[in-house]
Amino acid sequence: MTSYSPLTEREHDVLECTLKGLTVVQTSETLHLPTGAVRVHLFSAVQKTAT
Repeated sequence: MTSYSPLTEREHDVLECTLKGLTVVQTSETLHLPTGAVRVHLFSAVQKTAT
């Protein structure tokens, strides 16, 4: 049984990199995404998890 998460898989990946201390540039290189996409995923994840 899996628990529900409001985050997409990619948002989760980006947050994991952030938790490891990676910068936006390092995250984009690690996940092979443009830096703009990393920022969008971070923004979206924060919006979904903000209380």
